[in-house]
Amino acid sequence: MHPTMTVTAHLPLAQAKLETGNFTSNIYRTNHNLFGMMYPATRASVGESTAIAKDAKGFAMFKSDFDSIRDYFFWLKNWSISTNAELDAFLASGKYAAAKNYHQKVTEMAATVVPELIDPKTFLVAAAIGTVALGAGVAAVVKASK
Repeated sequence: MHPTMTVTAHLPLAQAKLETGNFTSNIYRTNHNLFGMMYPATRASVGESTAIAKDAKGFAMFKSDFDSIRDYFFWLKNWSISTNAELDAFLASGKYAAAKNYHQKVTEMAATVVPELIDPKTFLVAAAIGTVALGAGVAAVVKASK
């Protein structure tokens, strides 16, 4: 049984928009990589990853946007992140991205994405079901941005 996941869509959506340059980057368009994820060679949940390969720079490649979102939830599980506060603290720690102002950029972006979400309520569901809920919110924005 997965622990209850209460991460709302606003932080992951802000990350996706930042990482993909508002869904226009080459890594997103060719790899369906919404979160700038490297191929998970050392992650404990590598067996659960939805990445199908890595590109020449080591970024994960996915069959679809949905697989990228599912992989993000596997990443959350790997780091025992299940709340917005835990995700925010992890992003502030500098462990997610090399950019020194990454957390600030995600925080600023998160404030702008809330109106774009289909349902900004907290998804109080198991991590596997949460993937579907987050996937619906991100997919709607991705589709509208293309």
